[in-house]
Amino acid sequence: MKETTTTPRGIRWGIMGRLESLEYADDVALLAQSHSDMQRKINLLSEKARVAGLRINIKKTKSLRINSRNNEQFKINETPIEDVTRFNYLGSIITTDGGAEEDINNRIGLGRAAFGLQIKRRKWRWIGHTLRRPSEAIARQALEWNPQGKRRVGRPRTTWRRTVEKEPGHR
Repeated sequence: MKETTTTPRGIRWGIMGRLESLEYADDVALLAQSHSDMQRKINLLSEKARVAGLRINIKKTKSLRINSRNNEQFKINETPIEDVTRFNYLGSIITTDGGAEEDINNRIGLGRAAFGLQIKRRKWRWIGHTLRRPSEAIARQALEWNPQGKRRVGRPRTTWRRTVEKEPGHR
């Protein structure tokens, strides 16, 4: 979204440049260093959308401030825009502290969840393979092995077999 004026209103990017906005399909993130610059950008975007026959969905529009002292609400046609402390933009979590810790933790969690499904699938494939082996095969015997004798005090160690037995879908 380019303004008709030549005054840069975005955030500093490099030595001489300014980043005005991030745009992807119907997702737009406007960037400014002052409240007045941001309000001007919102007004301009709203006007250009109206001319094109579009309107901004105020319920989906959010405002996030990073290191800002001015807490005056932004408005679209006199309707206040909701202030948030975090939001998701194209899969990344943006927070008021401007850091990446929450985004990184979220991505690690998503990766762990995806990888956990892969581990579970491979584990069950291995069990199926092992159960089809003859009963005298060592791998098959290991599935049923139950050590005898006294065990130490405390909770038993987590073993591969116990993790399989705890999974949903196990008999």
